[in-house]
Formats: sequence, C-alpha cells, structure tokens
Amino acid sequence: MVPGSIPTTIDADDLTDLTIAPKLRLWQGLEDKLKFGARMDLKLPIASERHGLGTGNWDIGTVGIATYTIGKTSLDSNAGYYTIEISLADFDDDRWFVGQTIRQTLNEKWTLFAEVFAFLPNTRAGGHAN
Repeated sequence: MVPGSIPTTIDADDLTDLTIAPKLRLWQGLEDKLKFGARMDLKLPIASERHGLGTGNWDIGTVGIATYTIGKTSLDSNAGYYTIEISLADFDDDRWFVGQTIRQTLNEKWTLFAEVFAFLPNTRAGGHAN
C-alpha cells in the first residue's frame, strides 16, 4: 500500500482475515458438571493475499464442545469440520479439527490451562497429517 492511499476491501494491507465465531451452550446437566456446546466459525476474506496475510477465500466450520468439571478442574473436548473455500465443491482441502484442554481454577482471578489440538486433512486416500 502506498502511504496515504486508501486500502480497498480487495487487498487490505496489515490485516488478517476476519473470523466470526459465535458459541452456543446446548445442554448442561449433572449439577453443571457436564456441558455441551457448539461453535460455528465463518472466515471472511478481508486480508491481503498479495502480502500473504489472507487466503482470499470464504471458509466455514462447525465445532462440537463437551466440558466435564470435577471440582476446580475442567476437561474440554472439541471436534469439528472446516470447509475451506466454500465456493468450491473440492473437499480435499477441508480439515477435521480435534482438541483437548484441561483447565485448573487457581483462585477467583487466575486459571491455569494446557491445550493440544490438531487439524487433520480430509483425504479420500488416507494421506498423512502434515
């Protein structure tokens, strides 16, 4: 971008793609120890493809979330599916998402957590996950 010029929506510099990700609690039970939720992610292609800050594609994903709490410790399990470039009918670029988080509430202001997650390819041939 030339200093002083107005960025366009086609190639906005210094921005990354925008993701909107509302989360919905679907059910809770067992005295609030078990909770189920869902999240839908919509990625809007507003960043610069030319500068490598965005893909230029619309992506959409859904994630299911299950949380189990024991005392001050919570386990969050996540699984979902992401459609990459929703305008195309090519499912080879799509990804599966799995994740696990453990959270420990230390006090009213502090929570310690560890998280591991992976994006796995959606291949018909059973390719490797890298």
